Amino acid sequence: MTNILLIENSPGLSDHVTAAFNGDGQGLDLRATTPDSDSLTRASGSHPDLVVVDRRIGAAQLPHVLNRLRQMTDSPVIVVNVENRKAEKLTLLEAGADDYVARPLNIDALRQRMKAALGYGGHTPATTLEVDGLKVDFARAHVTLNGEEVHLTPTEFSLLREISSRPGGLLTHQMLLRRVWGPAYGTESHYLRVYVAQLRRKLGDDASNPHLIATEPGIGYRWIANQSA
Repeated sequence: MTNILLIENSPGLSDHVTAAFNGDGQGLDLRATTPDSDSLTRASGSHPDLVVVDRRIGAAQLPHVLNRLRQMTDSPVIVVNVENRKAEKLTLLEAGADDYVARPLNIDALRQRMKAALGYGGHTPATTLEVDGLKVDFARAHVTLNGEEVHLTPTEFSLLREISSRPGGLLTHQMLLRRVWGPAYGTESHYLRVYVAQLRRKLGDDASNPHLIATEPGIGYRWIANQSA
């Protein structure tokens, strides 16, 4: 049974979350609550697998709700109906959100974000990856594209492992820098631009029409192989 907590001011989002849920045979326990402190405290005690927050609770209230959630639970948090503006997305991430879905709400995008969020908590990293002629053996650090060996530097290989670890999920610049380069890094986004460009070139991915790595401008990257748009 997958437990999802929905935080909203007015009903209407539950049907979308239910439609987007793909439990692979698991049941869904969807609980909705309002964003006031008492309701959040009671709801967080249910130990949800995922929290979905409706941005329409109000832009002024949203950072407080996210900060409160982060004090009470480590569950992944997705904010939906987000304005498609970089500044707002960064504010949400800094306040504690793990991902977002911009408006108008797209069920396929919501499904991808939910699957990625539900998968990363107890996720065991894949040992192999195979998509669109690309084959990666993570244990052997061996990469081929259409049968031809691809030579990646250790840093490029580590970056590929991290970006592909959460299909459909957002990996921010700060997250990737710290995981690949180390905890002392977090603001050197130019490193990522260079290395992602190198990865794309070696793996046959086109930044203007990507099929492997999508850019969230000024924010991070997503692994979109085999994902719907």
